[in-house]
Amino acid sequence: MNVVNPSLTRKERVDSPPPGGYIECMSNHRSRRSGWHRSVILLTLIGAILALGWGTVGHFFINTRAVDNLPPAMSVFINAGSYFGQHASDADTRKGKDPTEAPKHFIDIESYAAFANLTPDLDSLRSIYGASNVTAIGILPWATVQTYDSLVASLRRGAIARAESIAADLGHYVGDGHQPLHVTVNYDGQLTNNDGVHSRYETTMINTYAAQLSVTTVPAAYVNNRFAYVLAYLLVSNSLADSVLRADTGAKSVSGWNGSGATPVTYTAELWNETRSLTLREMQGATVALADLWYSAWVDAGLTAASAPSAPENALPSSFSLGQNYPNPFNPSTRITYRLAAPGRVRLTIYALTGSLIAAPVDGVQSAGDHEIRFDGSGLSSGVYFYTLQQGRLAASKKMLLIR
Repeated sequence: MNVVNPSLTRKERVDSPPPGGYIECMSNHRSRRSGWHRSVILLTLIGAILALGWGTVGHFFINTRAVDNLPPAMSVFINAGSYFGQHASDADTRKGKDPTEAPKHFIDIESYAAFANLTPDLDSLRSIYGASNVTAIGILPWATVQTYDSLVASLRRGAIARAESIAADLGHYVGDGHQPLHVTVNYDGQLTNNDGVHSRYETTMINTYAAQLSVTTVPAAYVNNRFAYVLAYLLVSNSLADSVLRADTGAKSVSGWNGSGATPVTYTAELWNETRSLTLREMQGATVALADLWYSAWVDAGLTAASAPSAPENALPSSFSLGQNYPNPFNPSTRITYRLAAPGRVRLTIYALTGSLIAAPVDGVQSAGDHEIRFDGSGLSSGVYFYTLQQGRLAASKKMLLIR
């Protein structure tokens, strides 16, 4: 990993923020930079004035809908859905009091040359690049995992009220990670003449079209490597940032708005029209990821065992298996391997995160043994996809990540 030359000016440094950190303009509606070289008083004032993450509406939606993906065993969390919604933006509120909070909400991920291979060890990163530089770039993925660990600890000691508070915060960080402009250097379009897009996209647009937000239920699954999981959805989110910026430019053109004065209804309508699909995918991804992390914390706390598909007595032997695709993330093709313990009819299907069928590359009788197919994702947009293998009464499913 390399951080680009800190001697460059902010405008020149398209791939990196300044090493010392700064506080961005109020119009951004996100107290992203920690402002380590500013006074705590100034930070407090700005934190109190700036608007919130996805906006209170977006974060409320993610936190309340994620509980729909949880298993019945997590009734404590399921029943706390309204609490999670009401406290979805507590982490934003803390920005006005805690100068260490703001960097947890973003990461200018392109600032690291090898950002797809970030280390999970934040202390190691700080020792290499300097604490102030890492803070200025943002620590969202590490803050997410640290919050996850705190959730596990609280659940283990039976501190349910504390666990619910932490779970709400975790939802906020997961939500921020699915907002494309929280995961890019060009967070407010300041480098591409899209100034102010951050607030227009995540607050003005979302508040206007909140009634059209929707997600599909996807049962929560256990996550083995939390940091890799978080990094994967951050990479997807980052890949969508340019689409949001292009949509902003297009919406201005269609509406005839030059960016000055009140935002016209025609601009907001066109911005929604252009970003509706990717926004709903990110909302869907956020509810799935949050439920997965909540469920995994529940399992890691010893409150339940990770569930797995159970096979009836006449099912095929347990050596039936589905491998993780490689490479993952991929663009545009990837290899999927699987093993059959006996010959028979096999079906391998690819699904979007919404549950819609994308393809069925395998559907027929195959012999026992190891098999491999190559899936071509050309024509698909960046995002998380599921692939499922079925033979008789056995089934296995995994997630894969396409990044353009």
